[in-house]
Amino acid sequence: EKALQILVQNNLSLLENGLKAVTSYFNIQYGKFKGEIDILARDKDKNFVVTEIKAENVRKDIWSQLFSYSHVIRNIYAKFEDAEVRSFLVCSGFDIKTVYSYPEIKKLLRREDSLKVFKYQTDFKRKIAFEEIPIILEKFK
Repeated sequence: EKALQILVQNNLSLLENGLKAVTSYFNIQYGKFKGEIDILARDKDKNFVVTEIKAENVRKDIWSQLFSYSHVIRNIYAKFEDAEVRSFLVCSGFDIKTVYSYPEIKKLLRREDSLKVFKYQTDFKRKIAFEEIPIILEKFK
């Protein structure tokens, strides 16, 4: 994957005109969350672009990894510069669930209330209760 990362980094302008690498293998930490961004770049408007590279076909859990990294950049760096954050994924292909989840994710991002998460409690017989889990990341620090 390292050779692929170098090749992608040297050819970022093929992904988007004006895209330039800031750094590679960028270690991030936000509360208990840790990760390593393959390439952190800037676009022609100086917005951040988090780029994740996978040598193999990616699975649906890639979205969690990629969006987590983007969230950290947004909350640590971009907000101080009033910059936007975008997410790029470079891979050789997708499994079928990833293919189908991609357009749905793009639609969900248009409406704030399109995705909700609920925690349940049940006795697995007759009772079940739900509690909506607000996505407040301060809670996870």
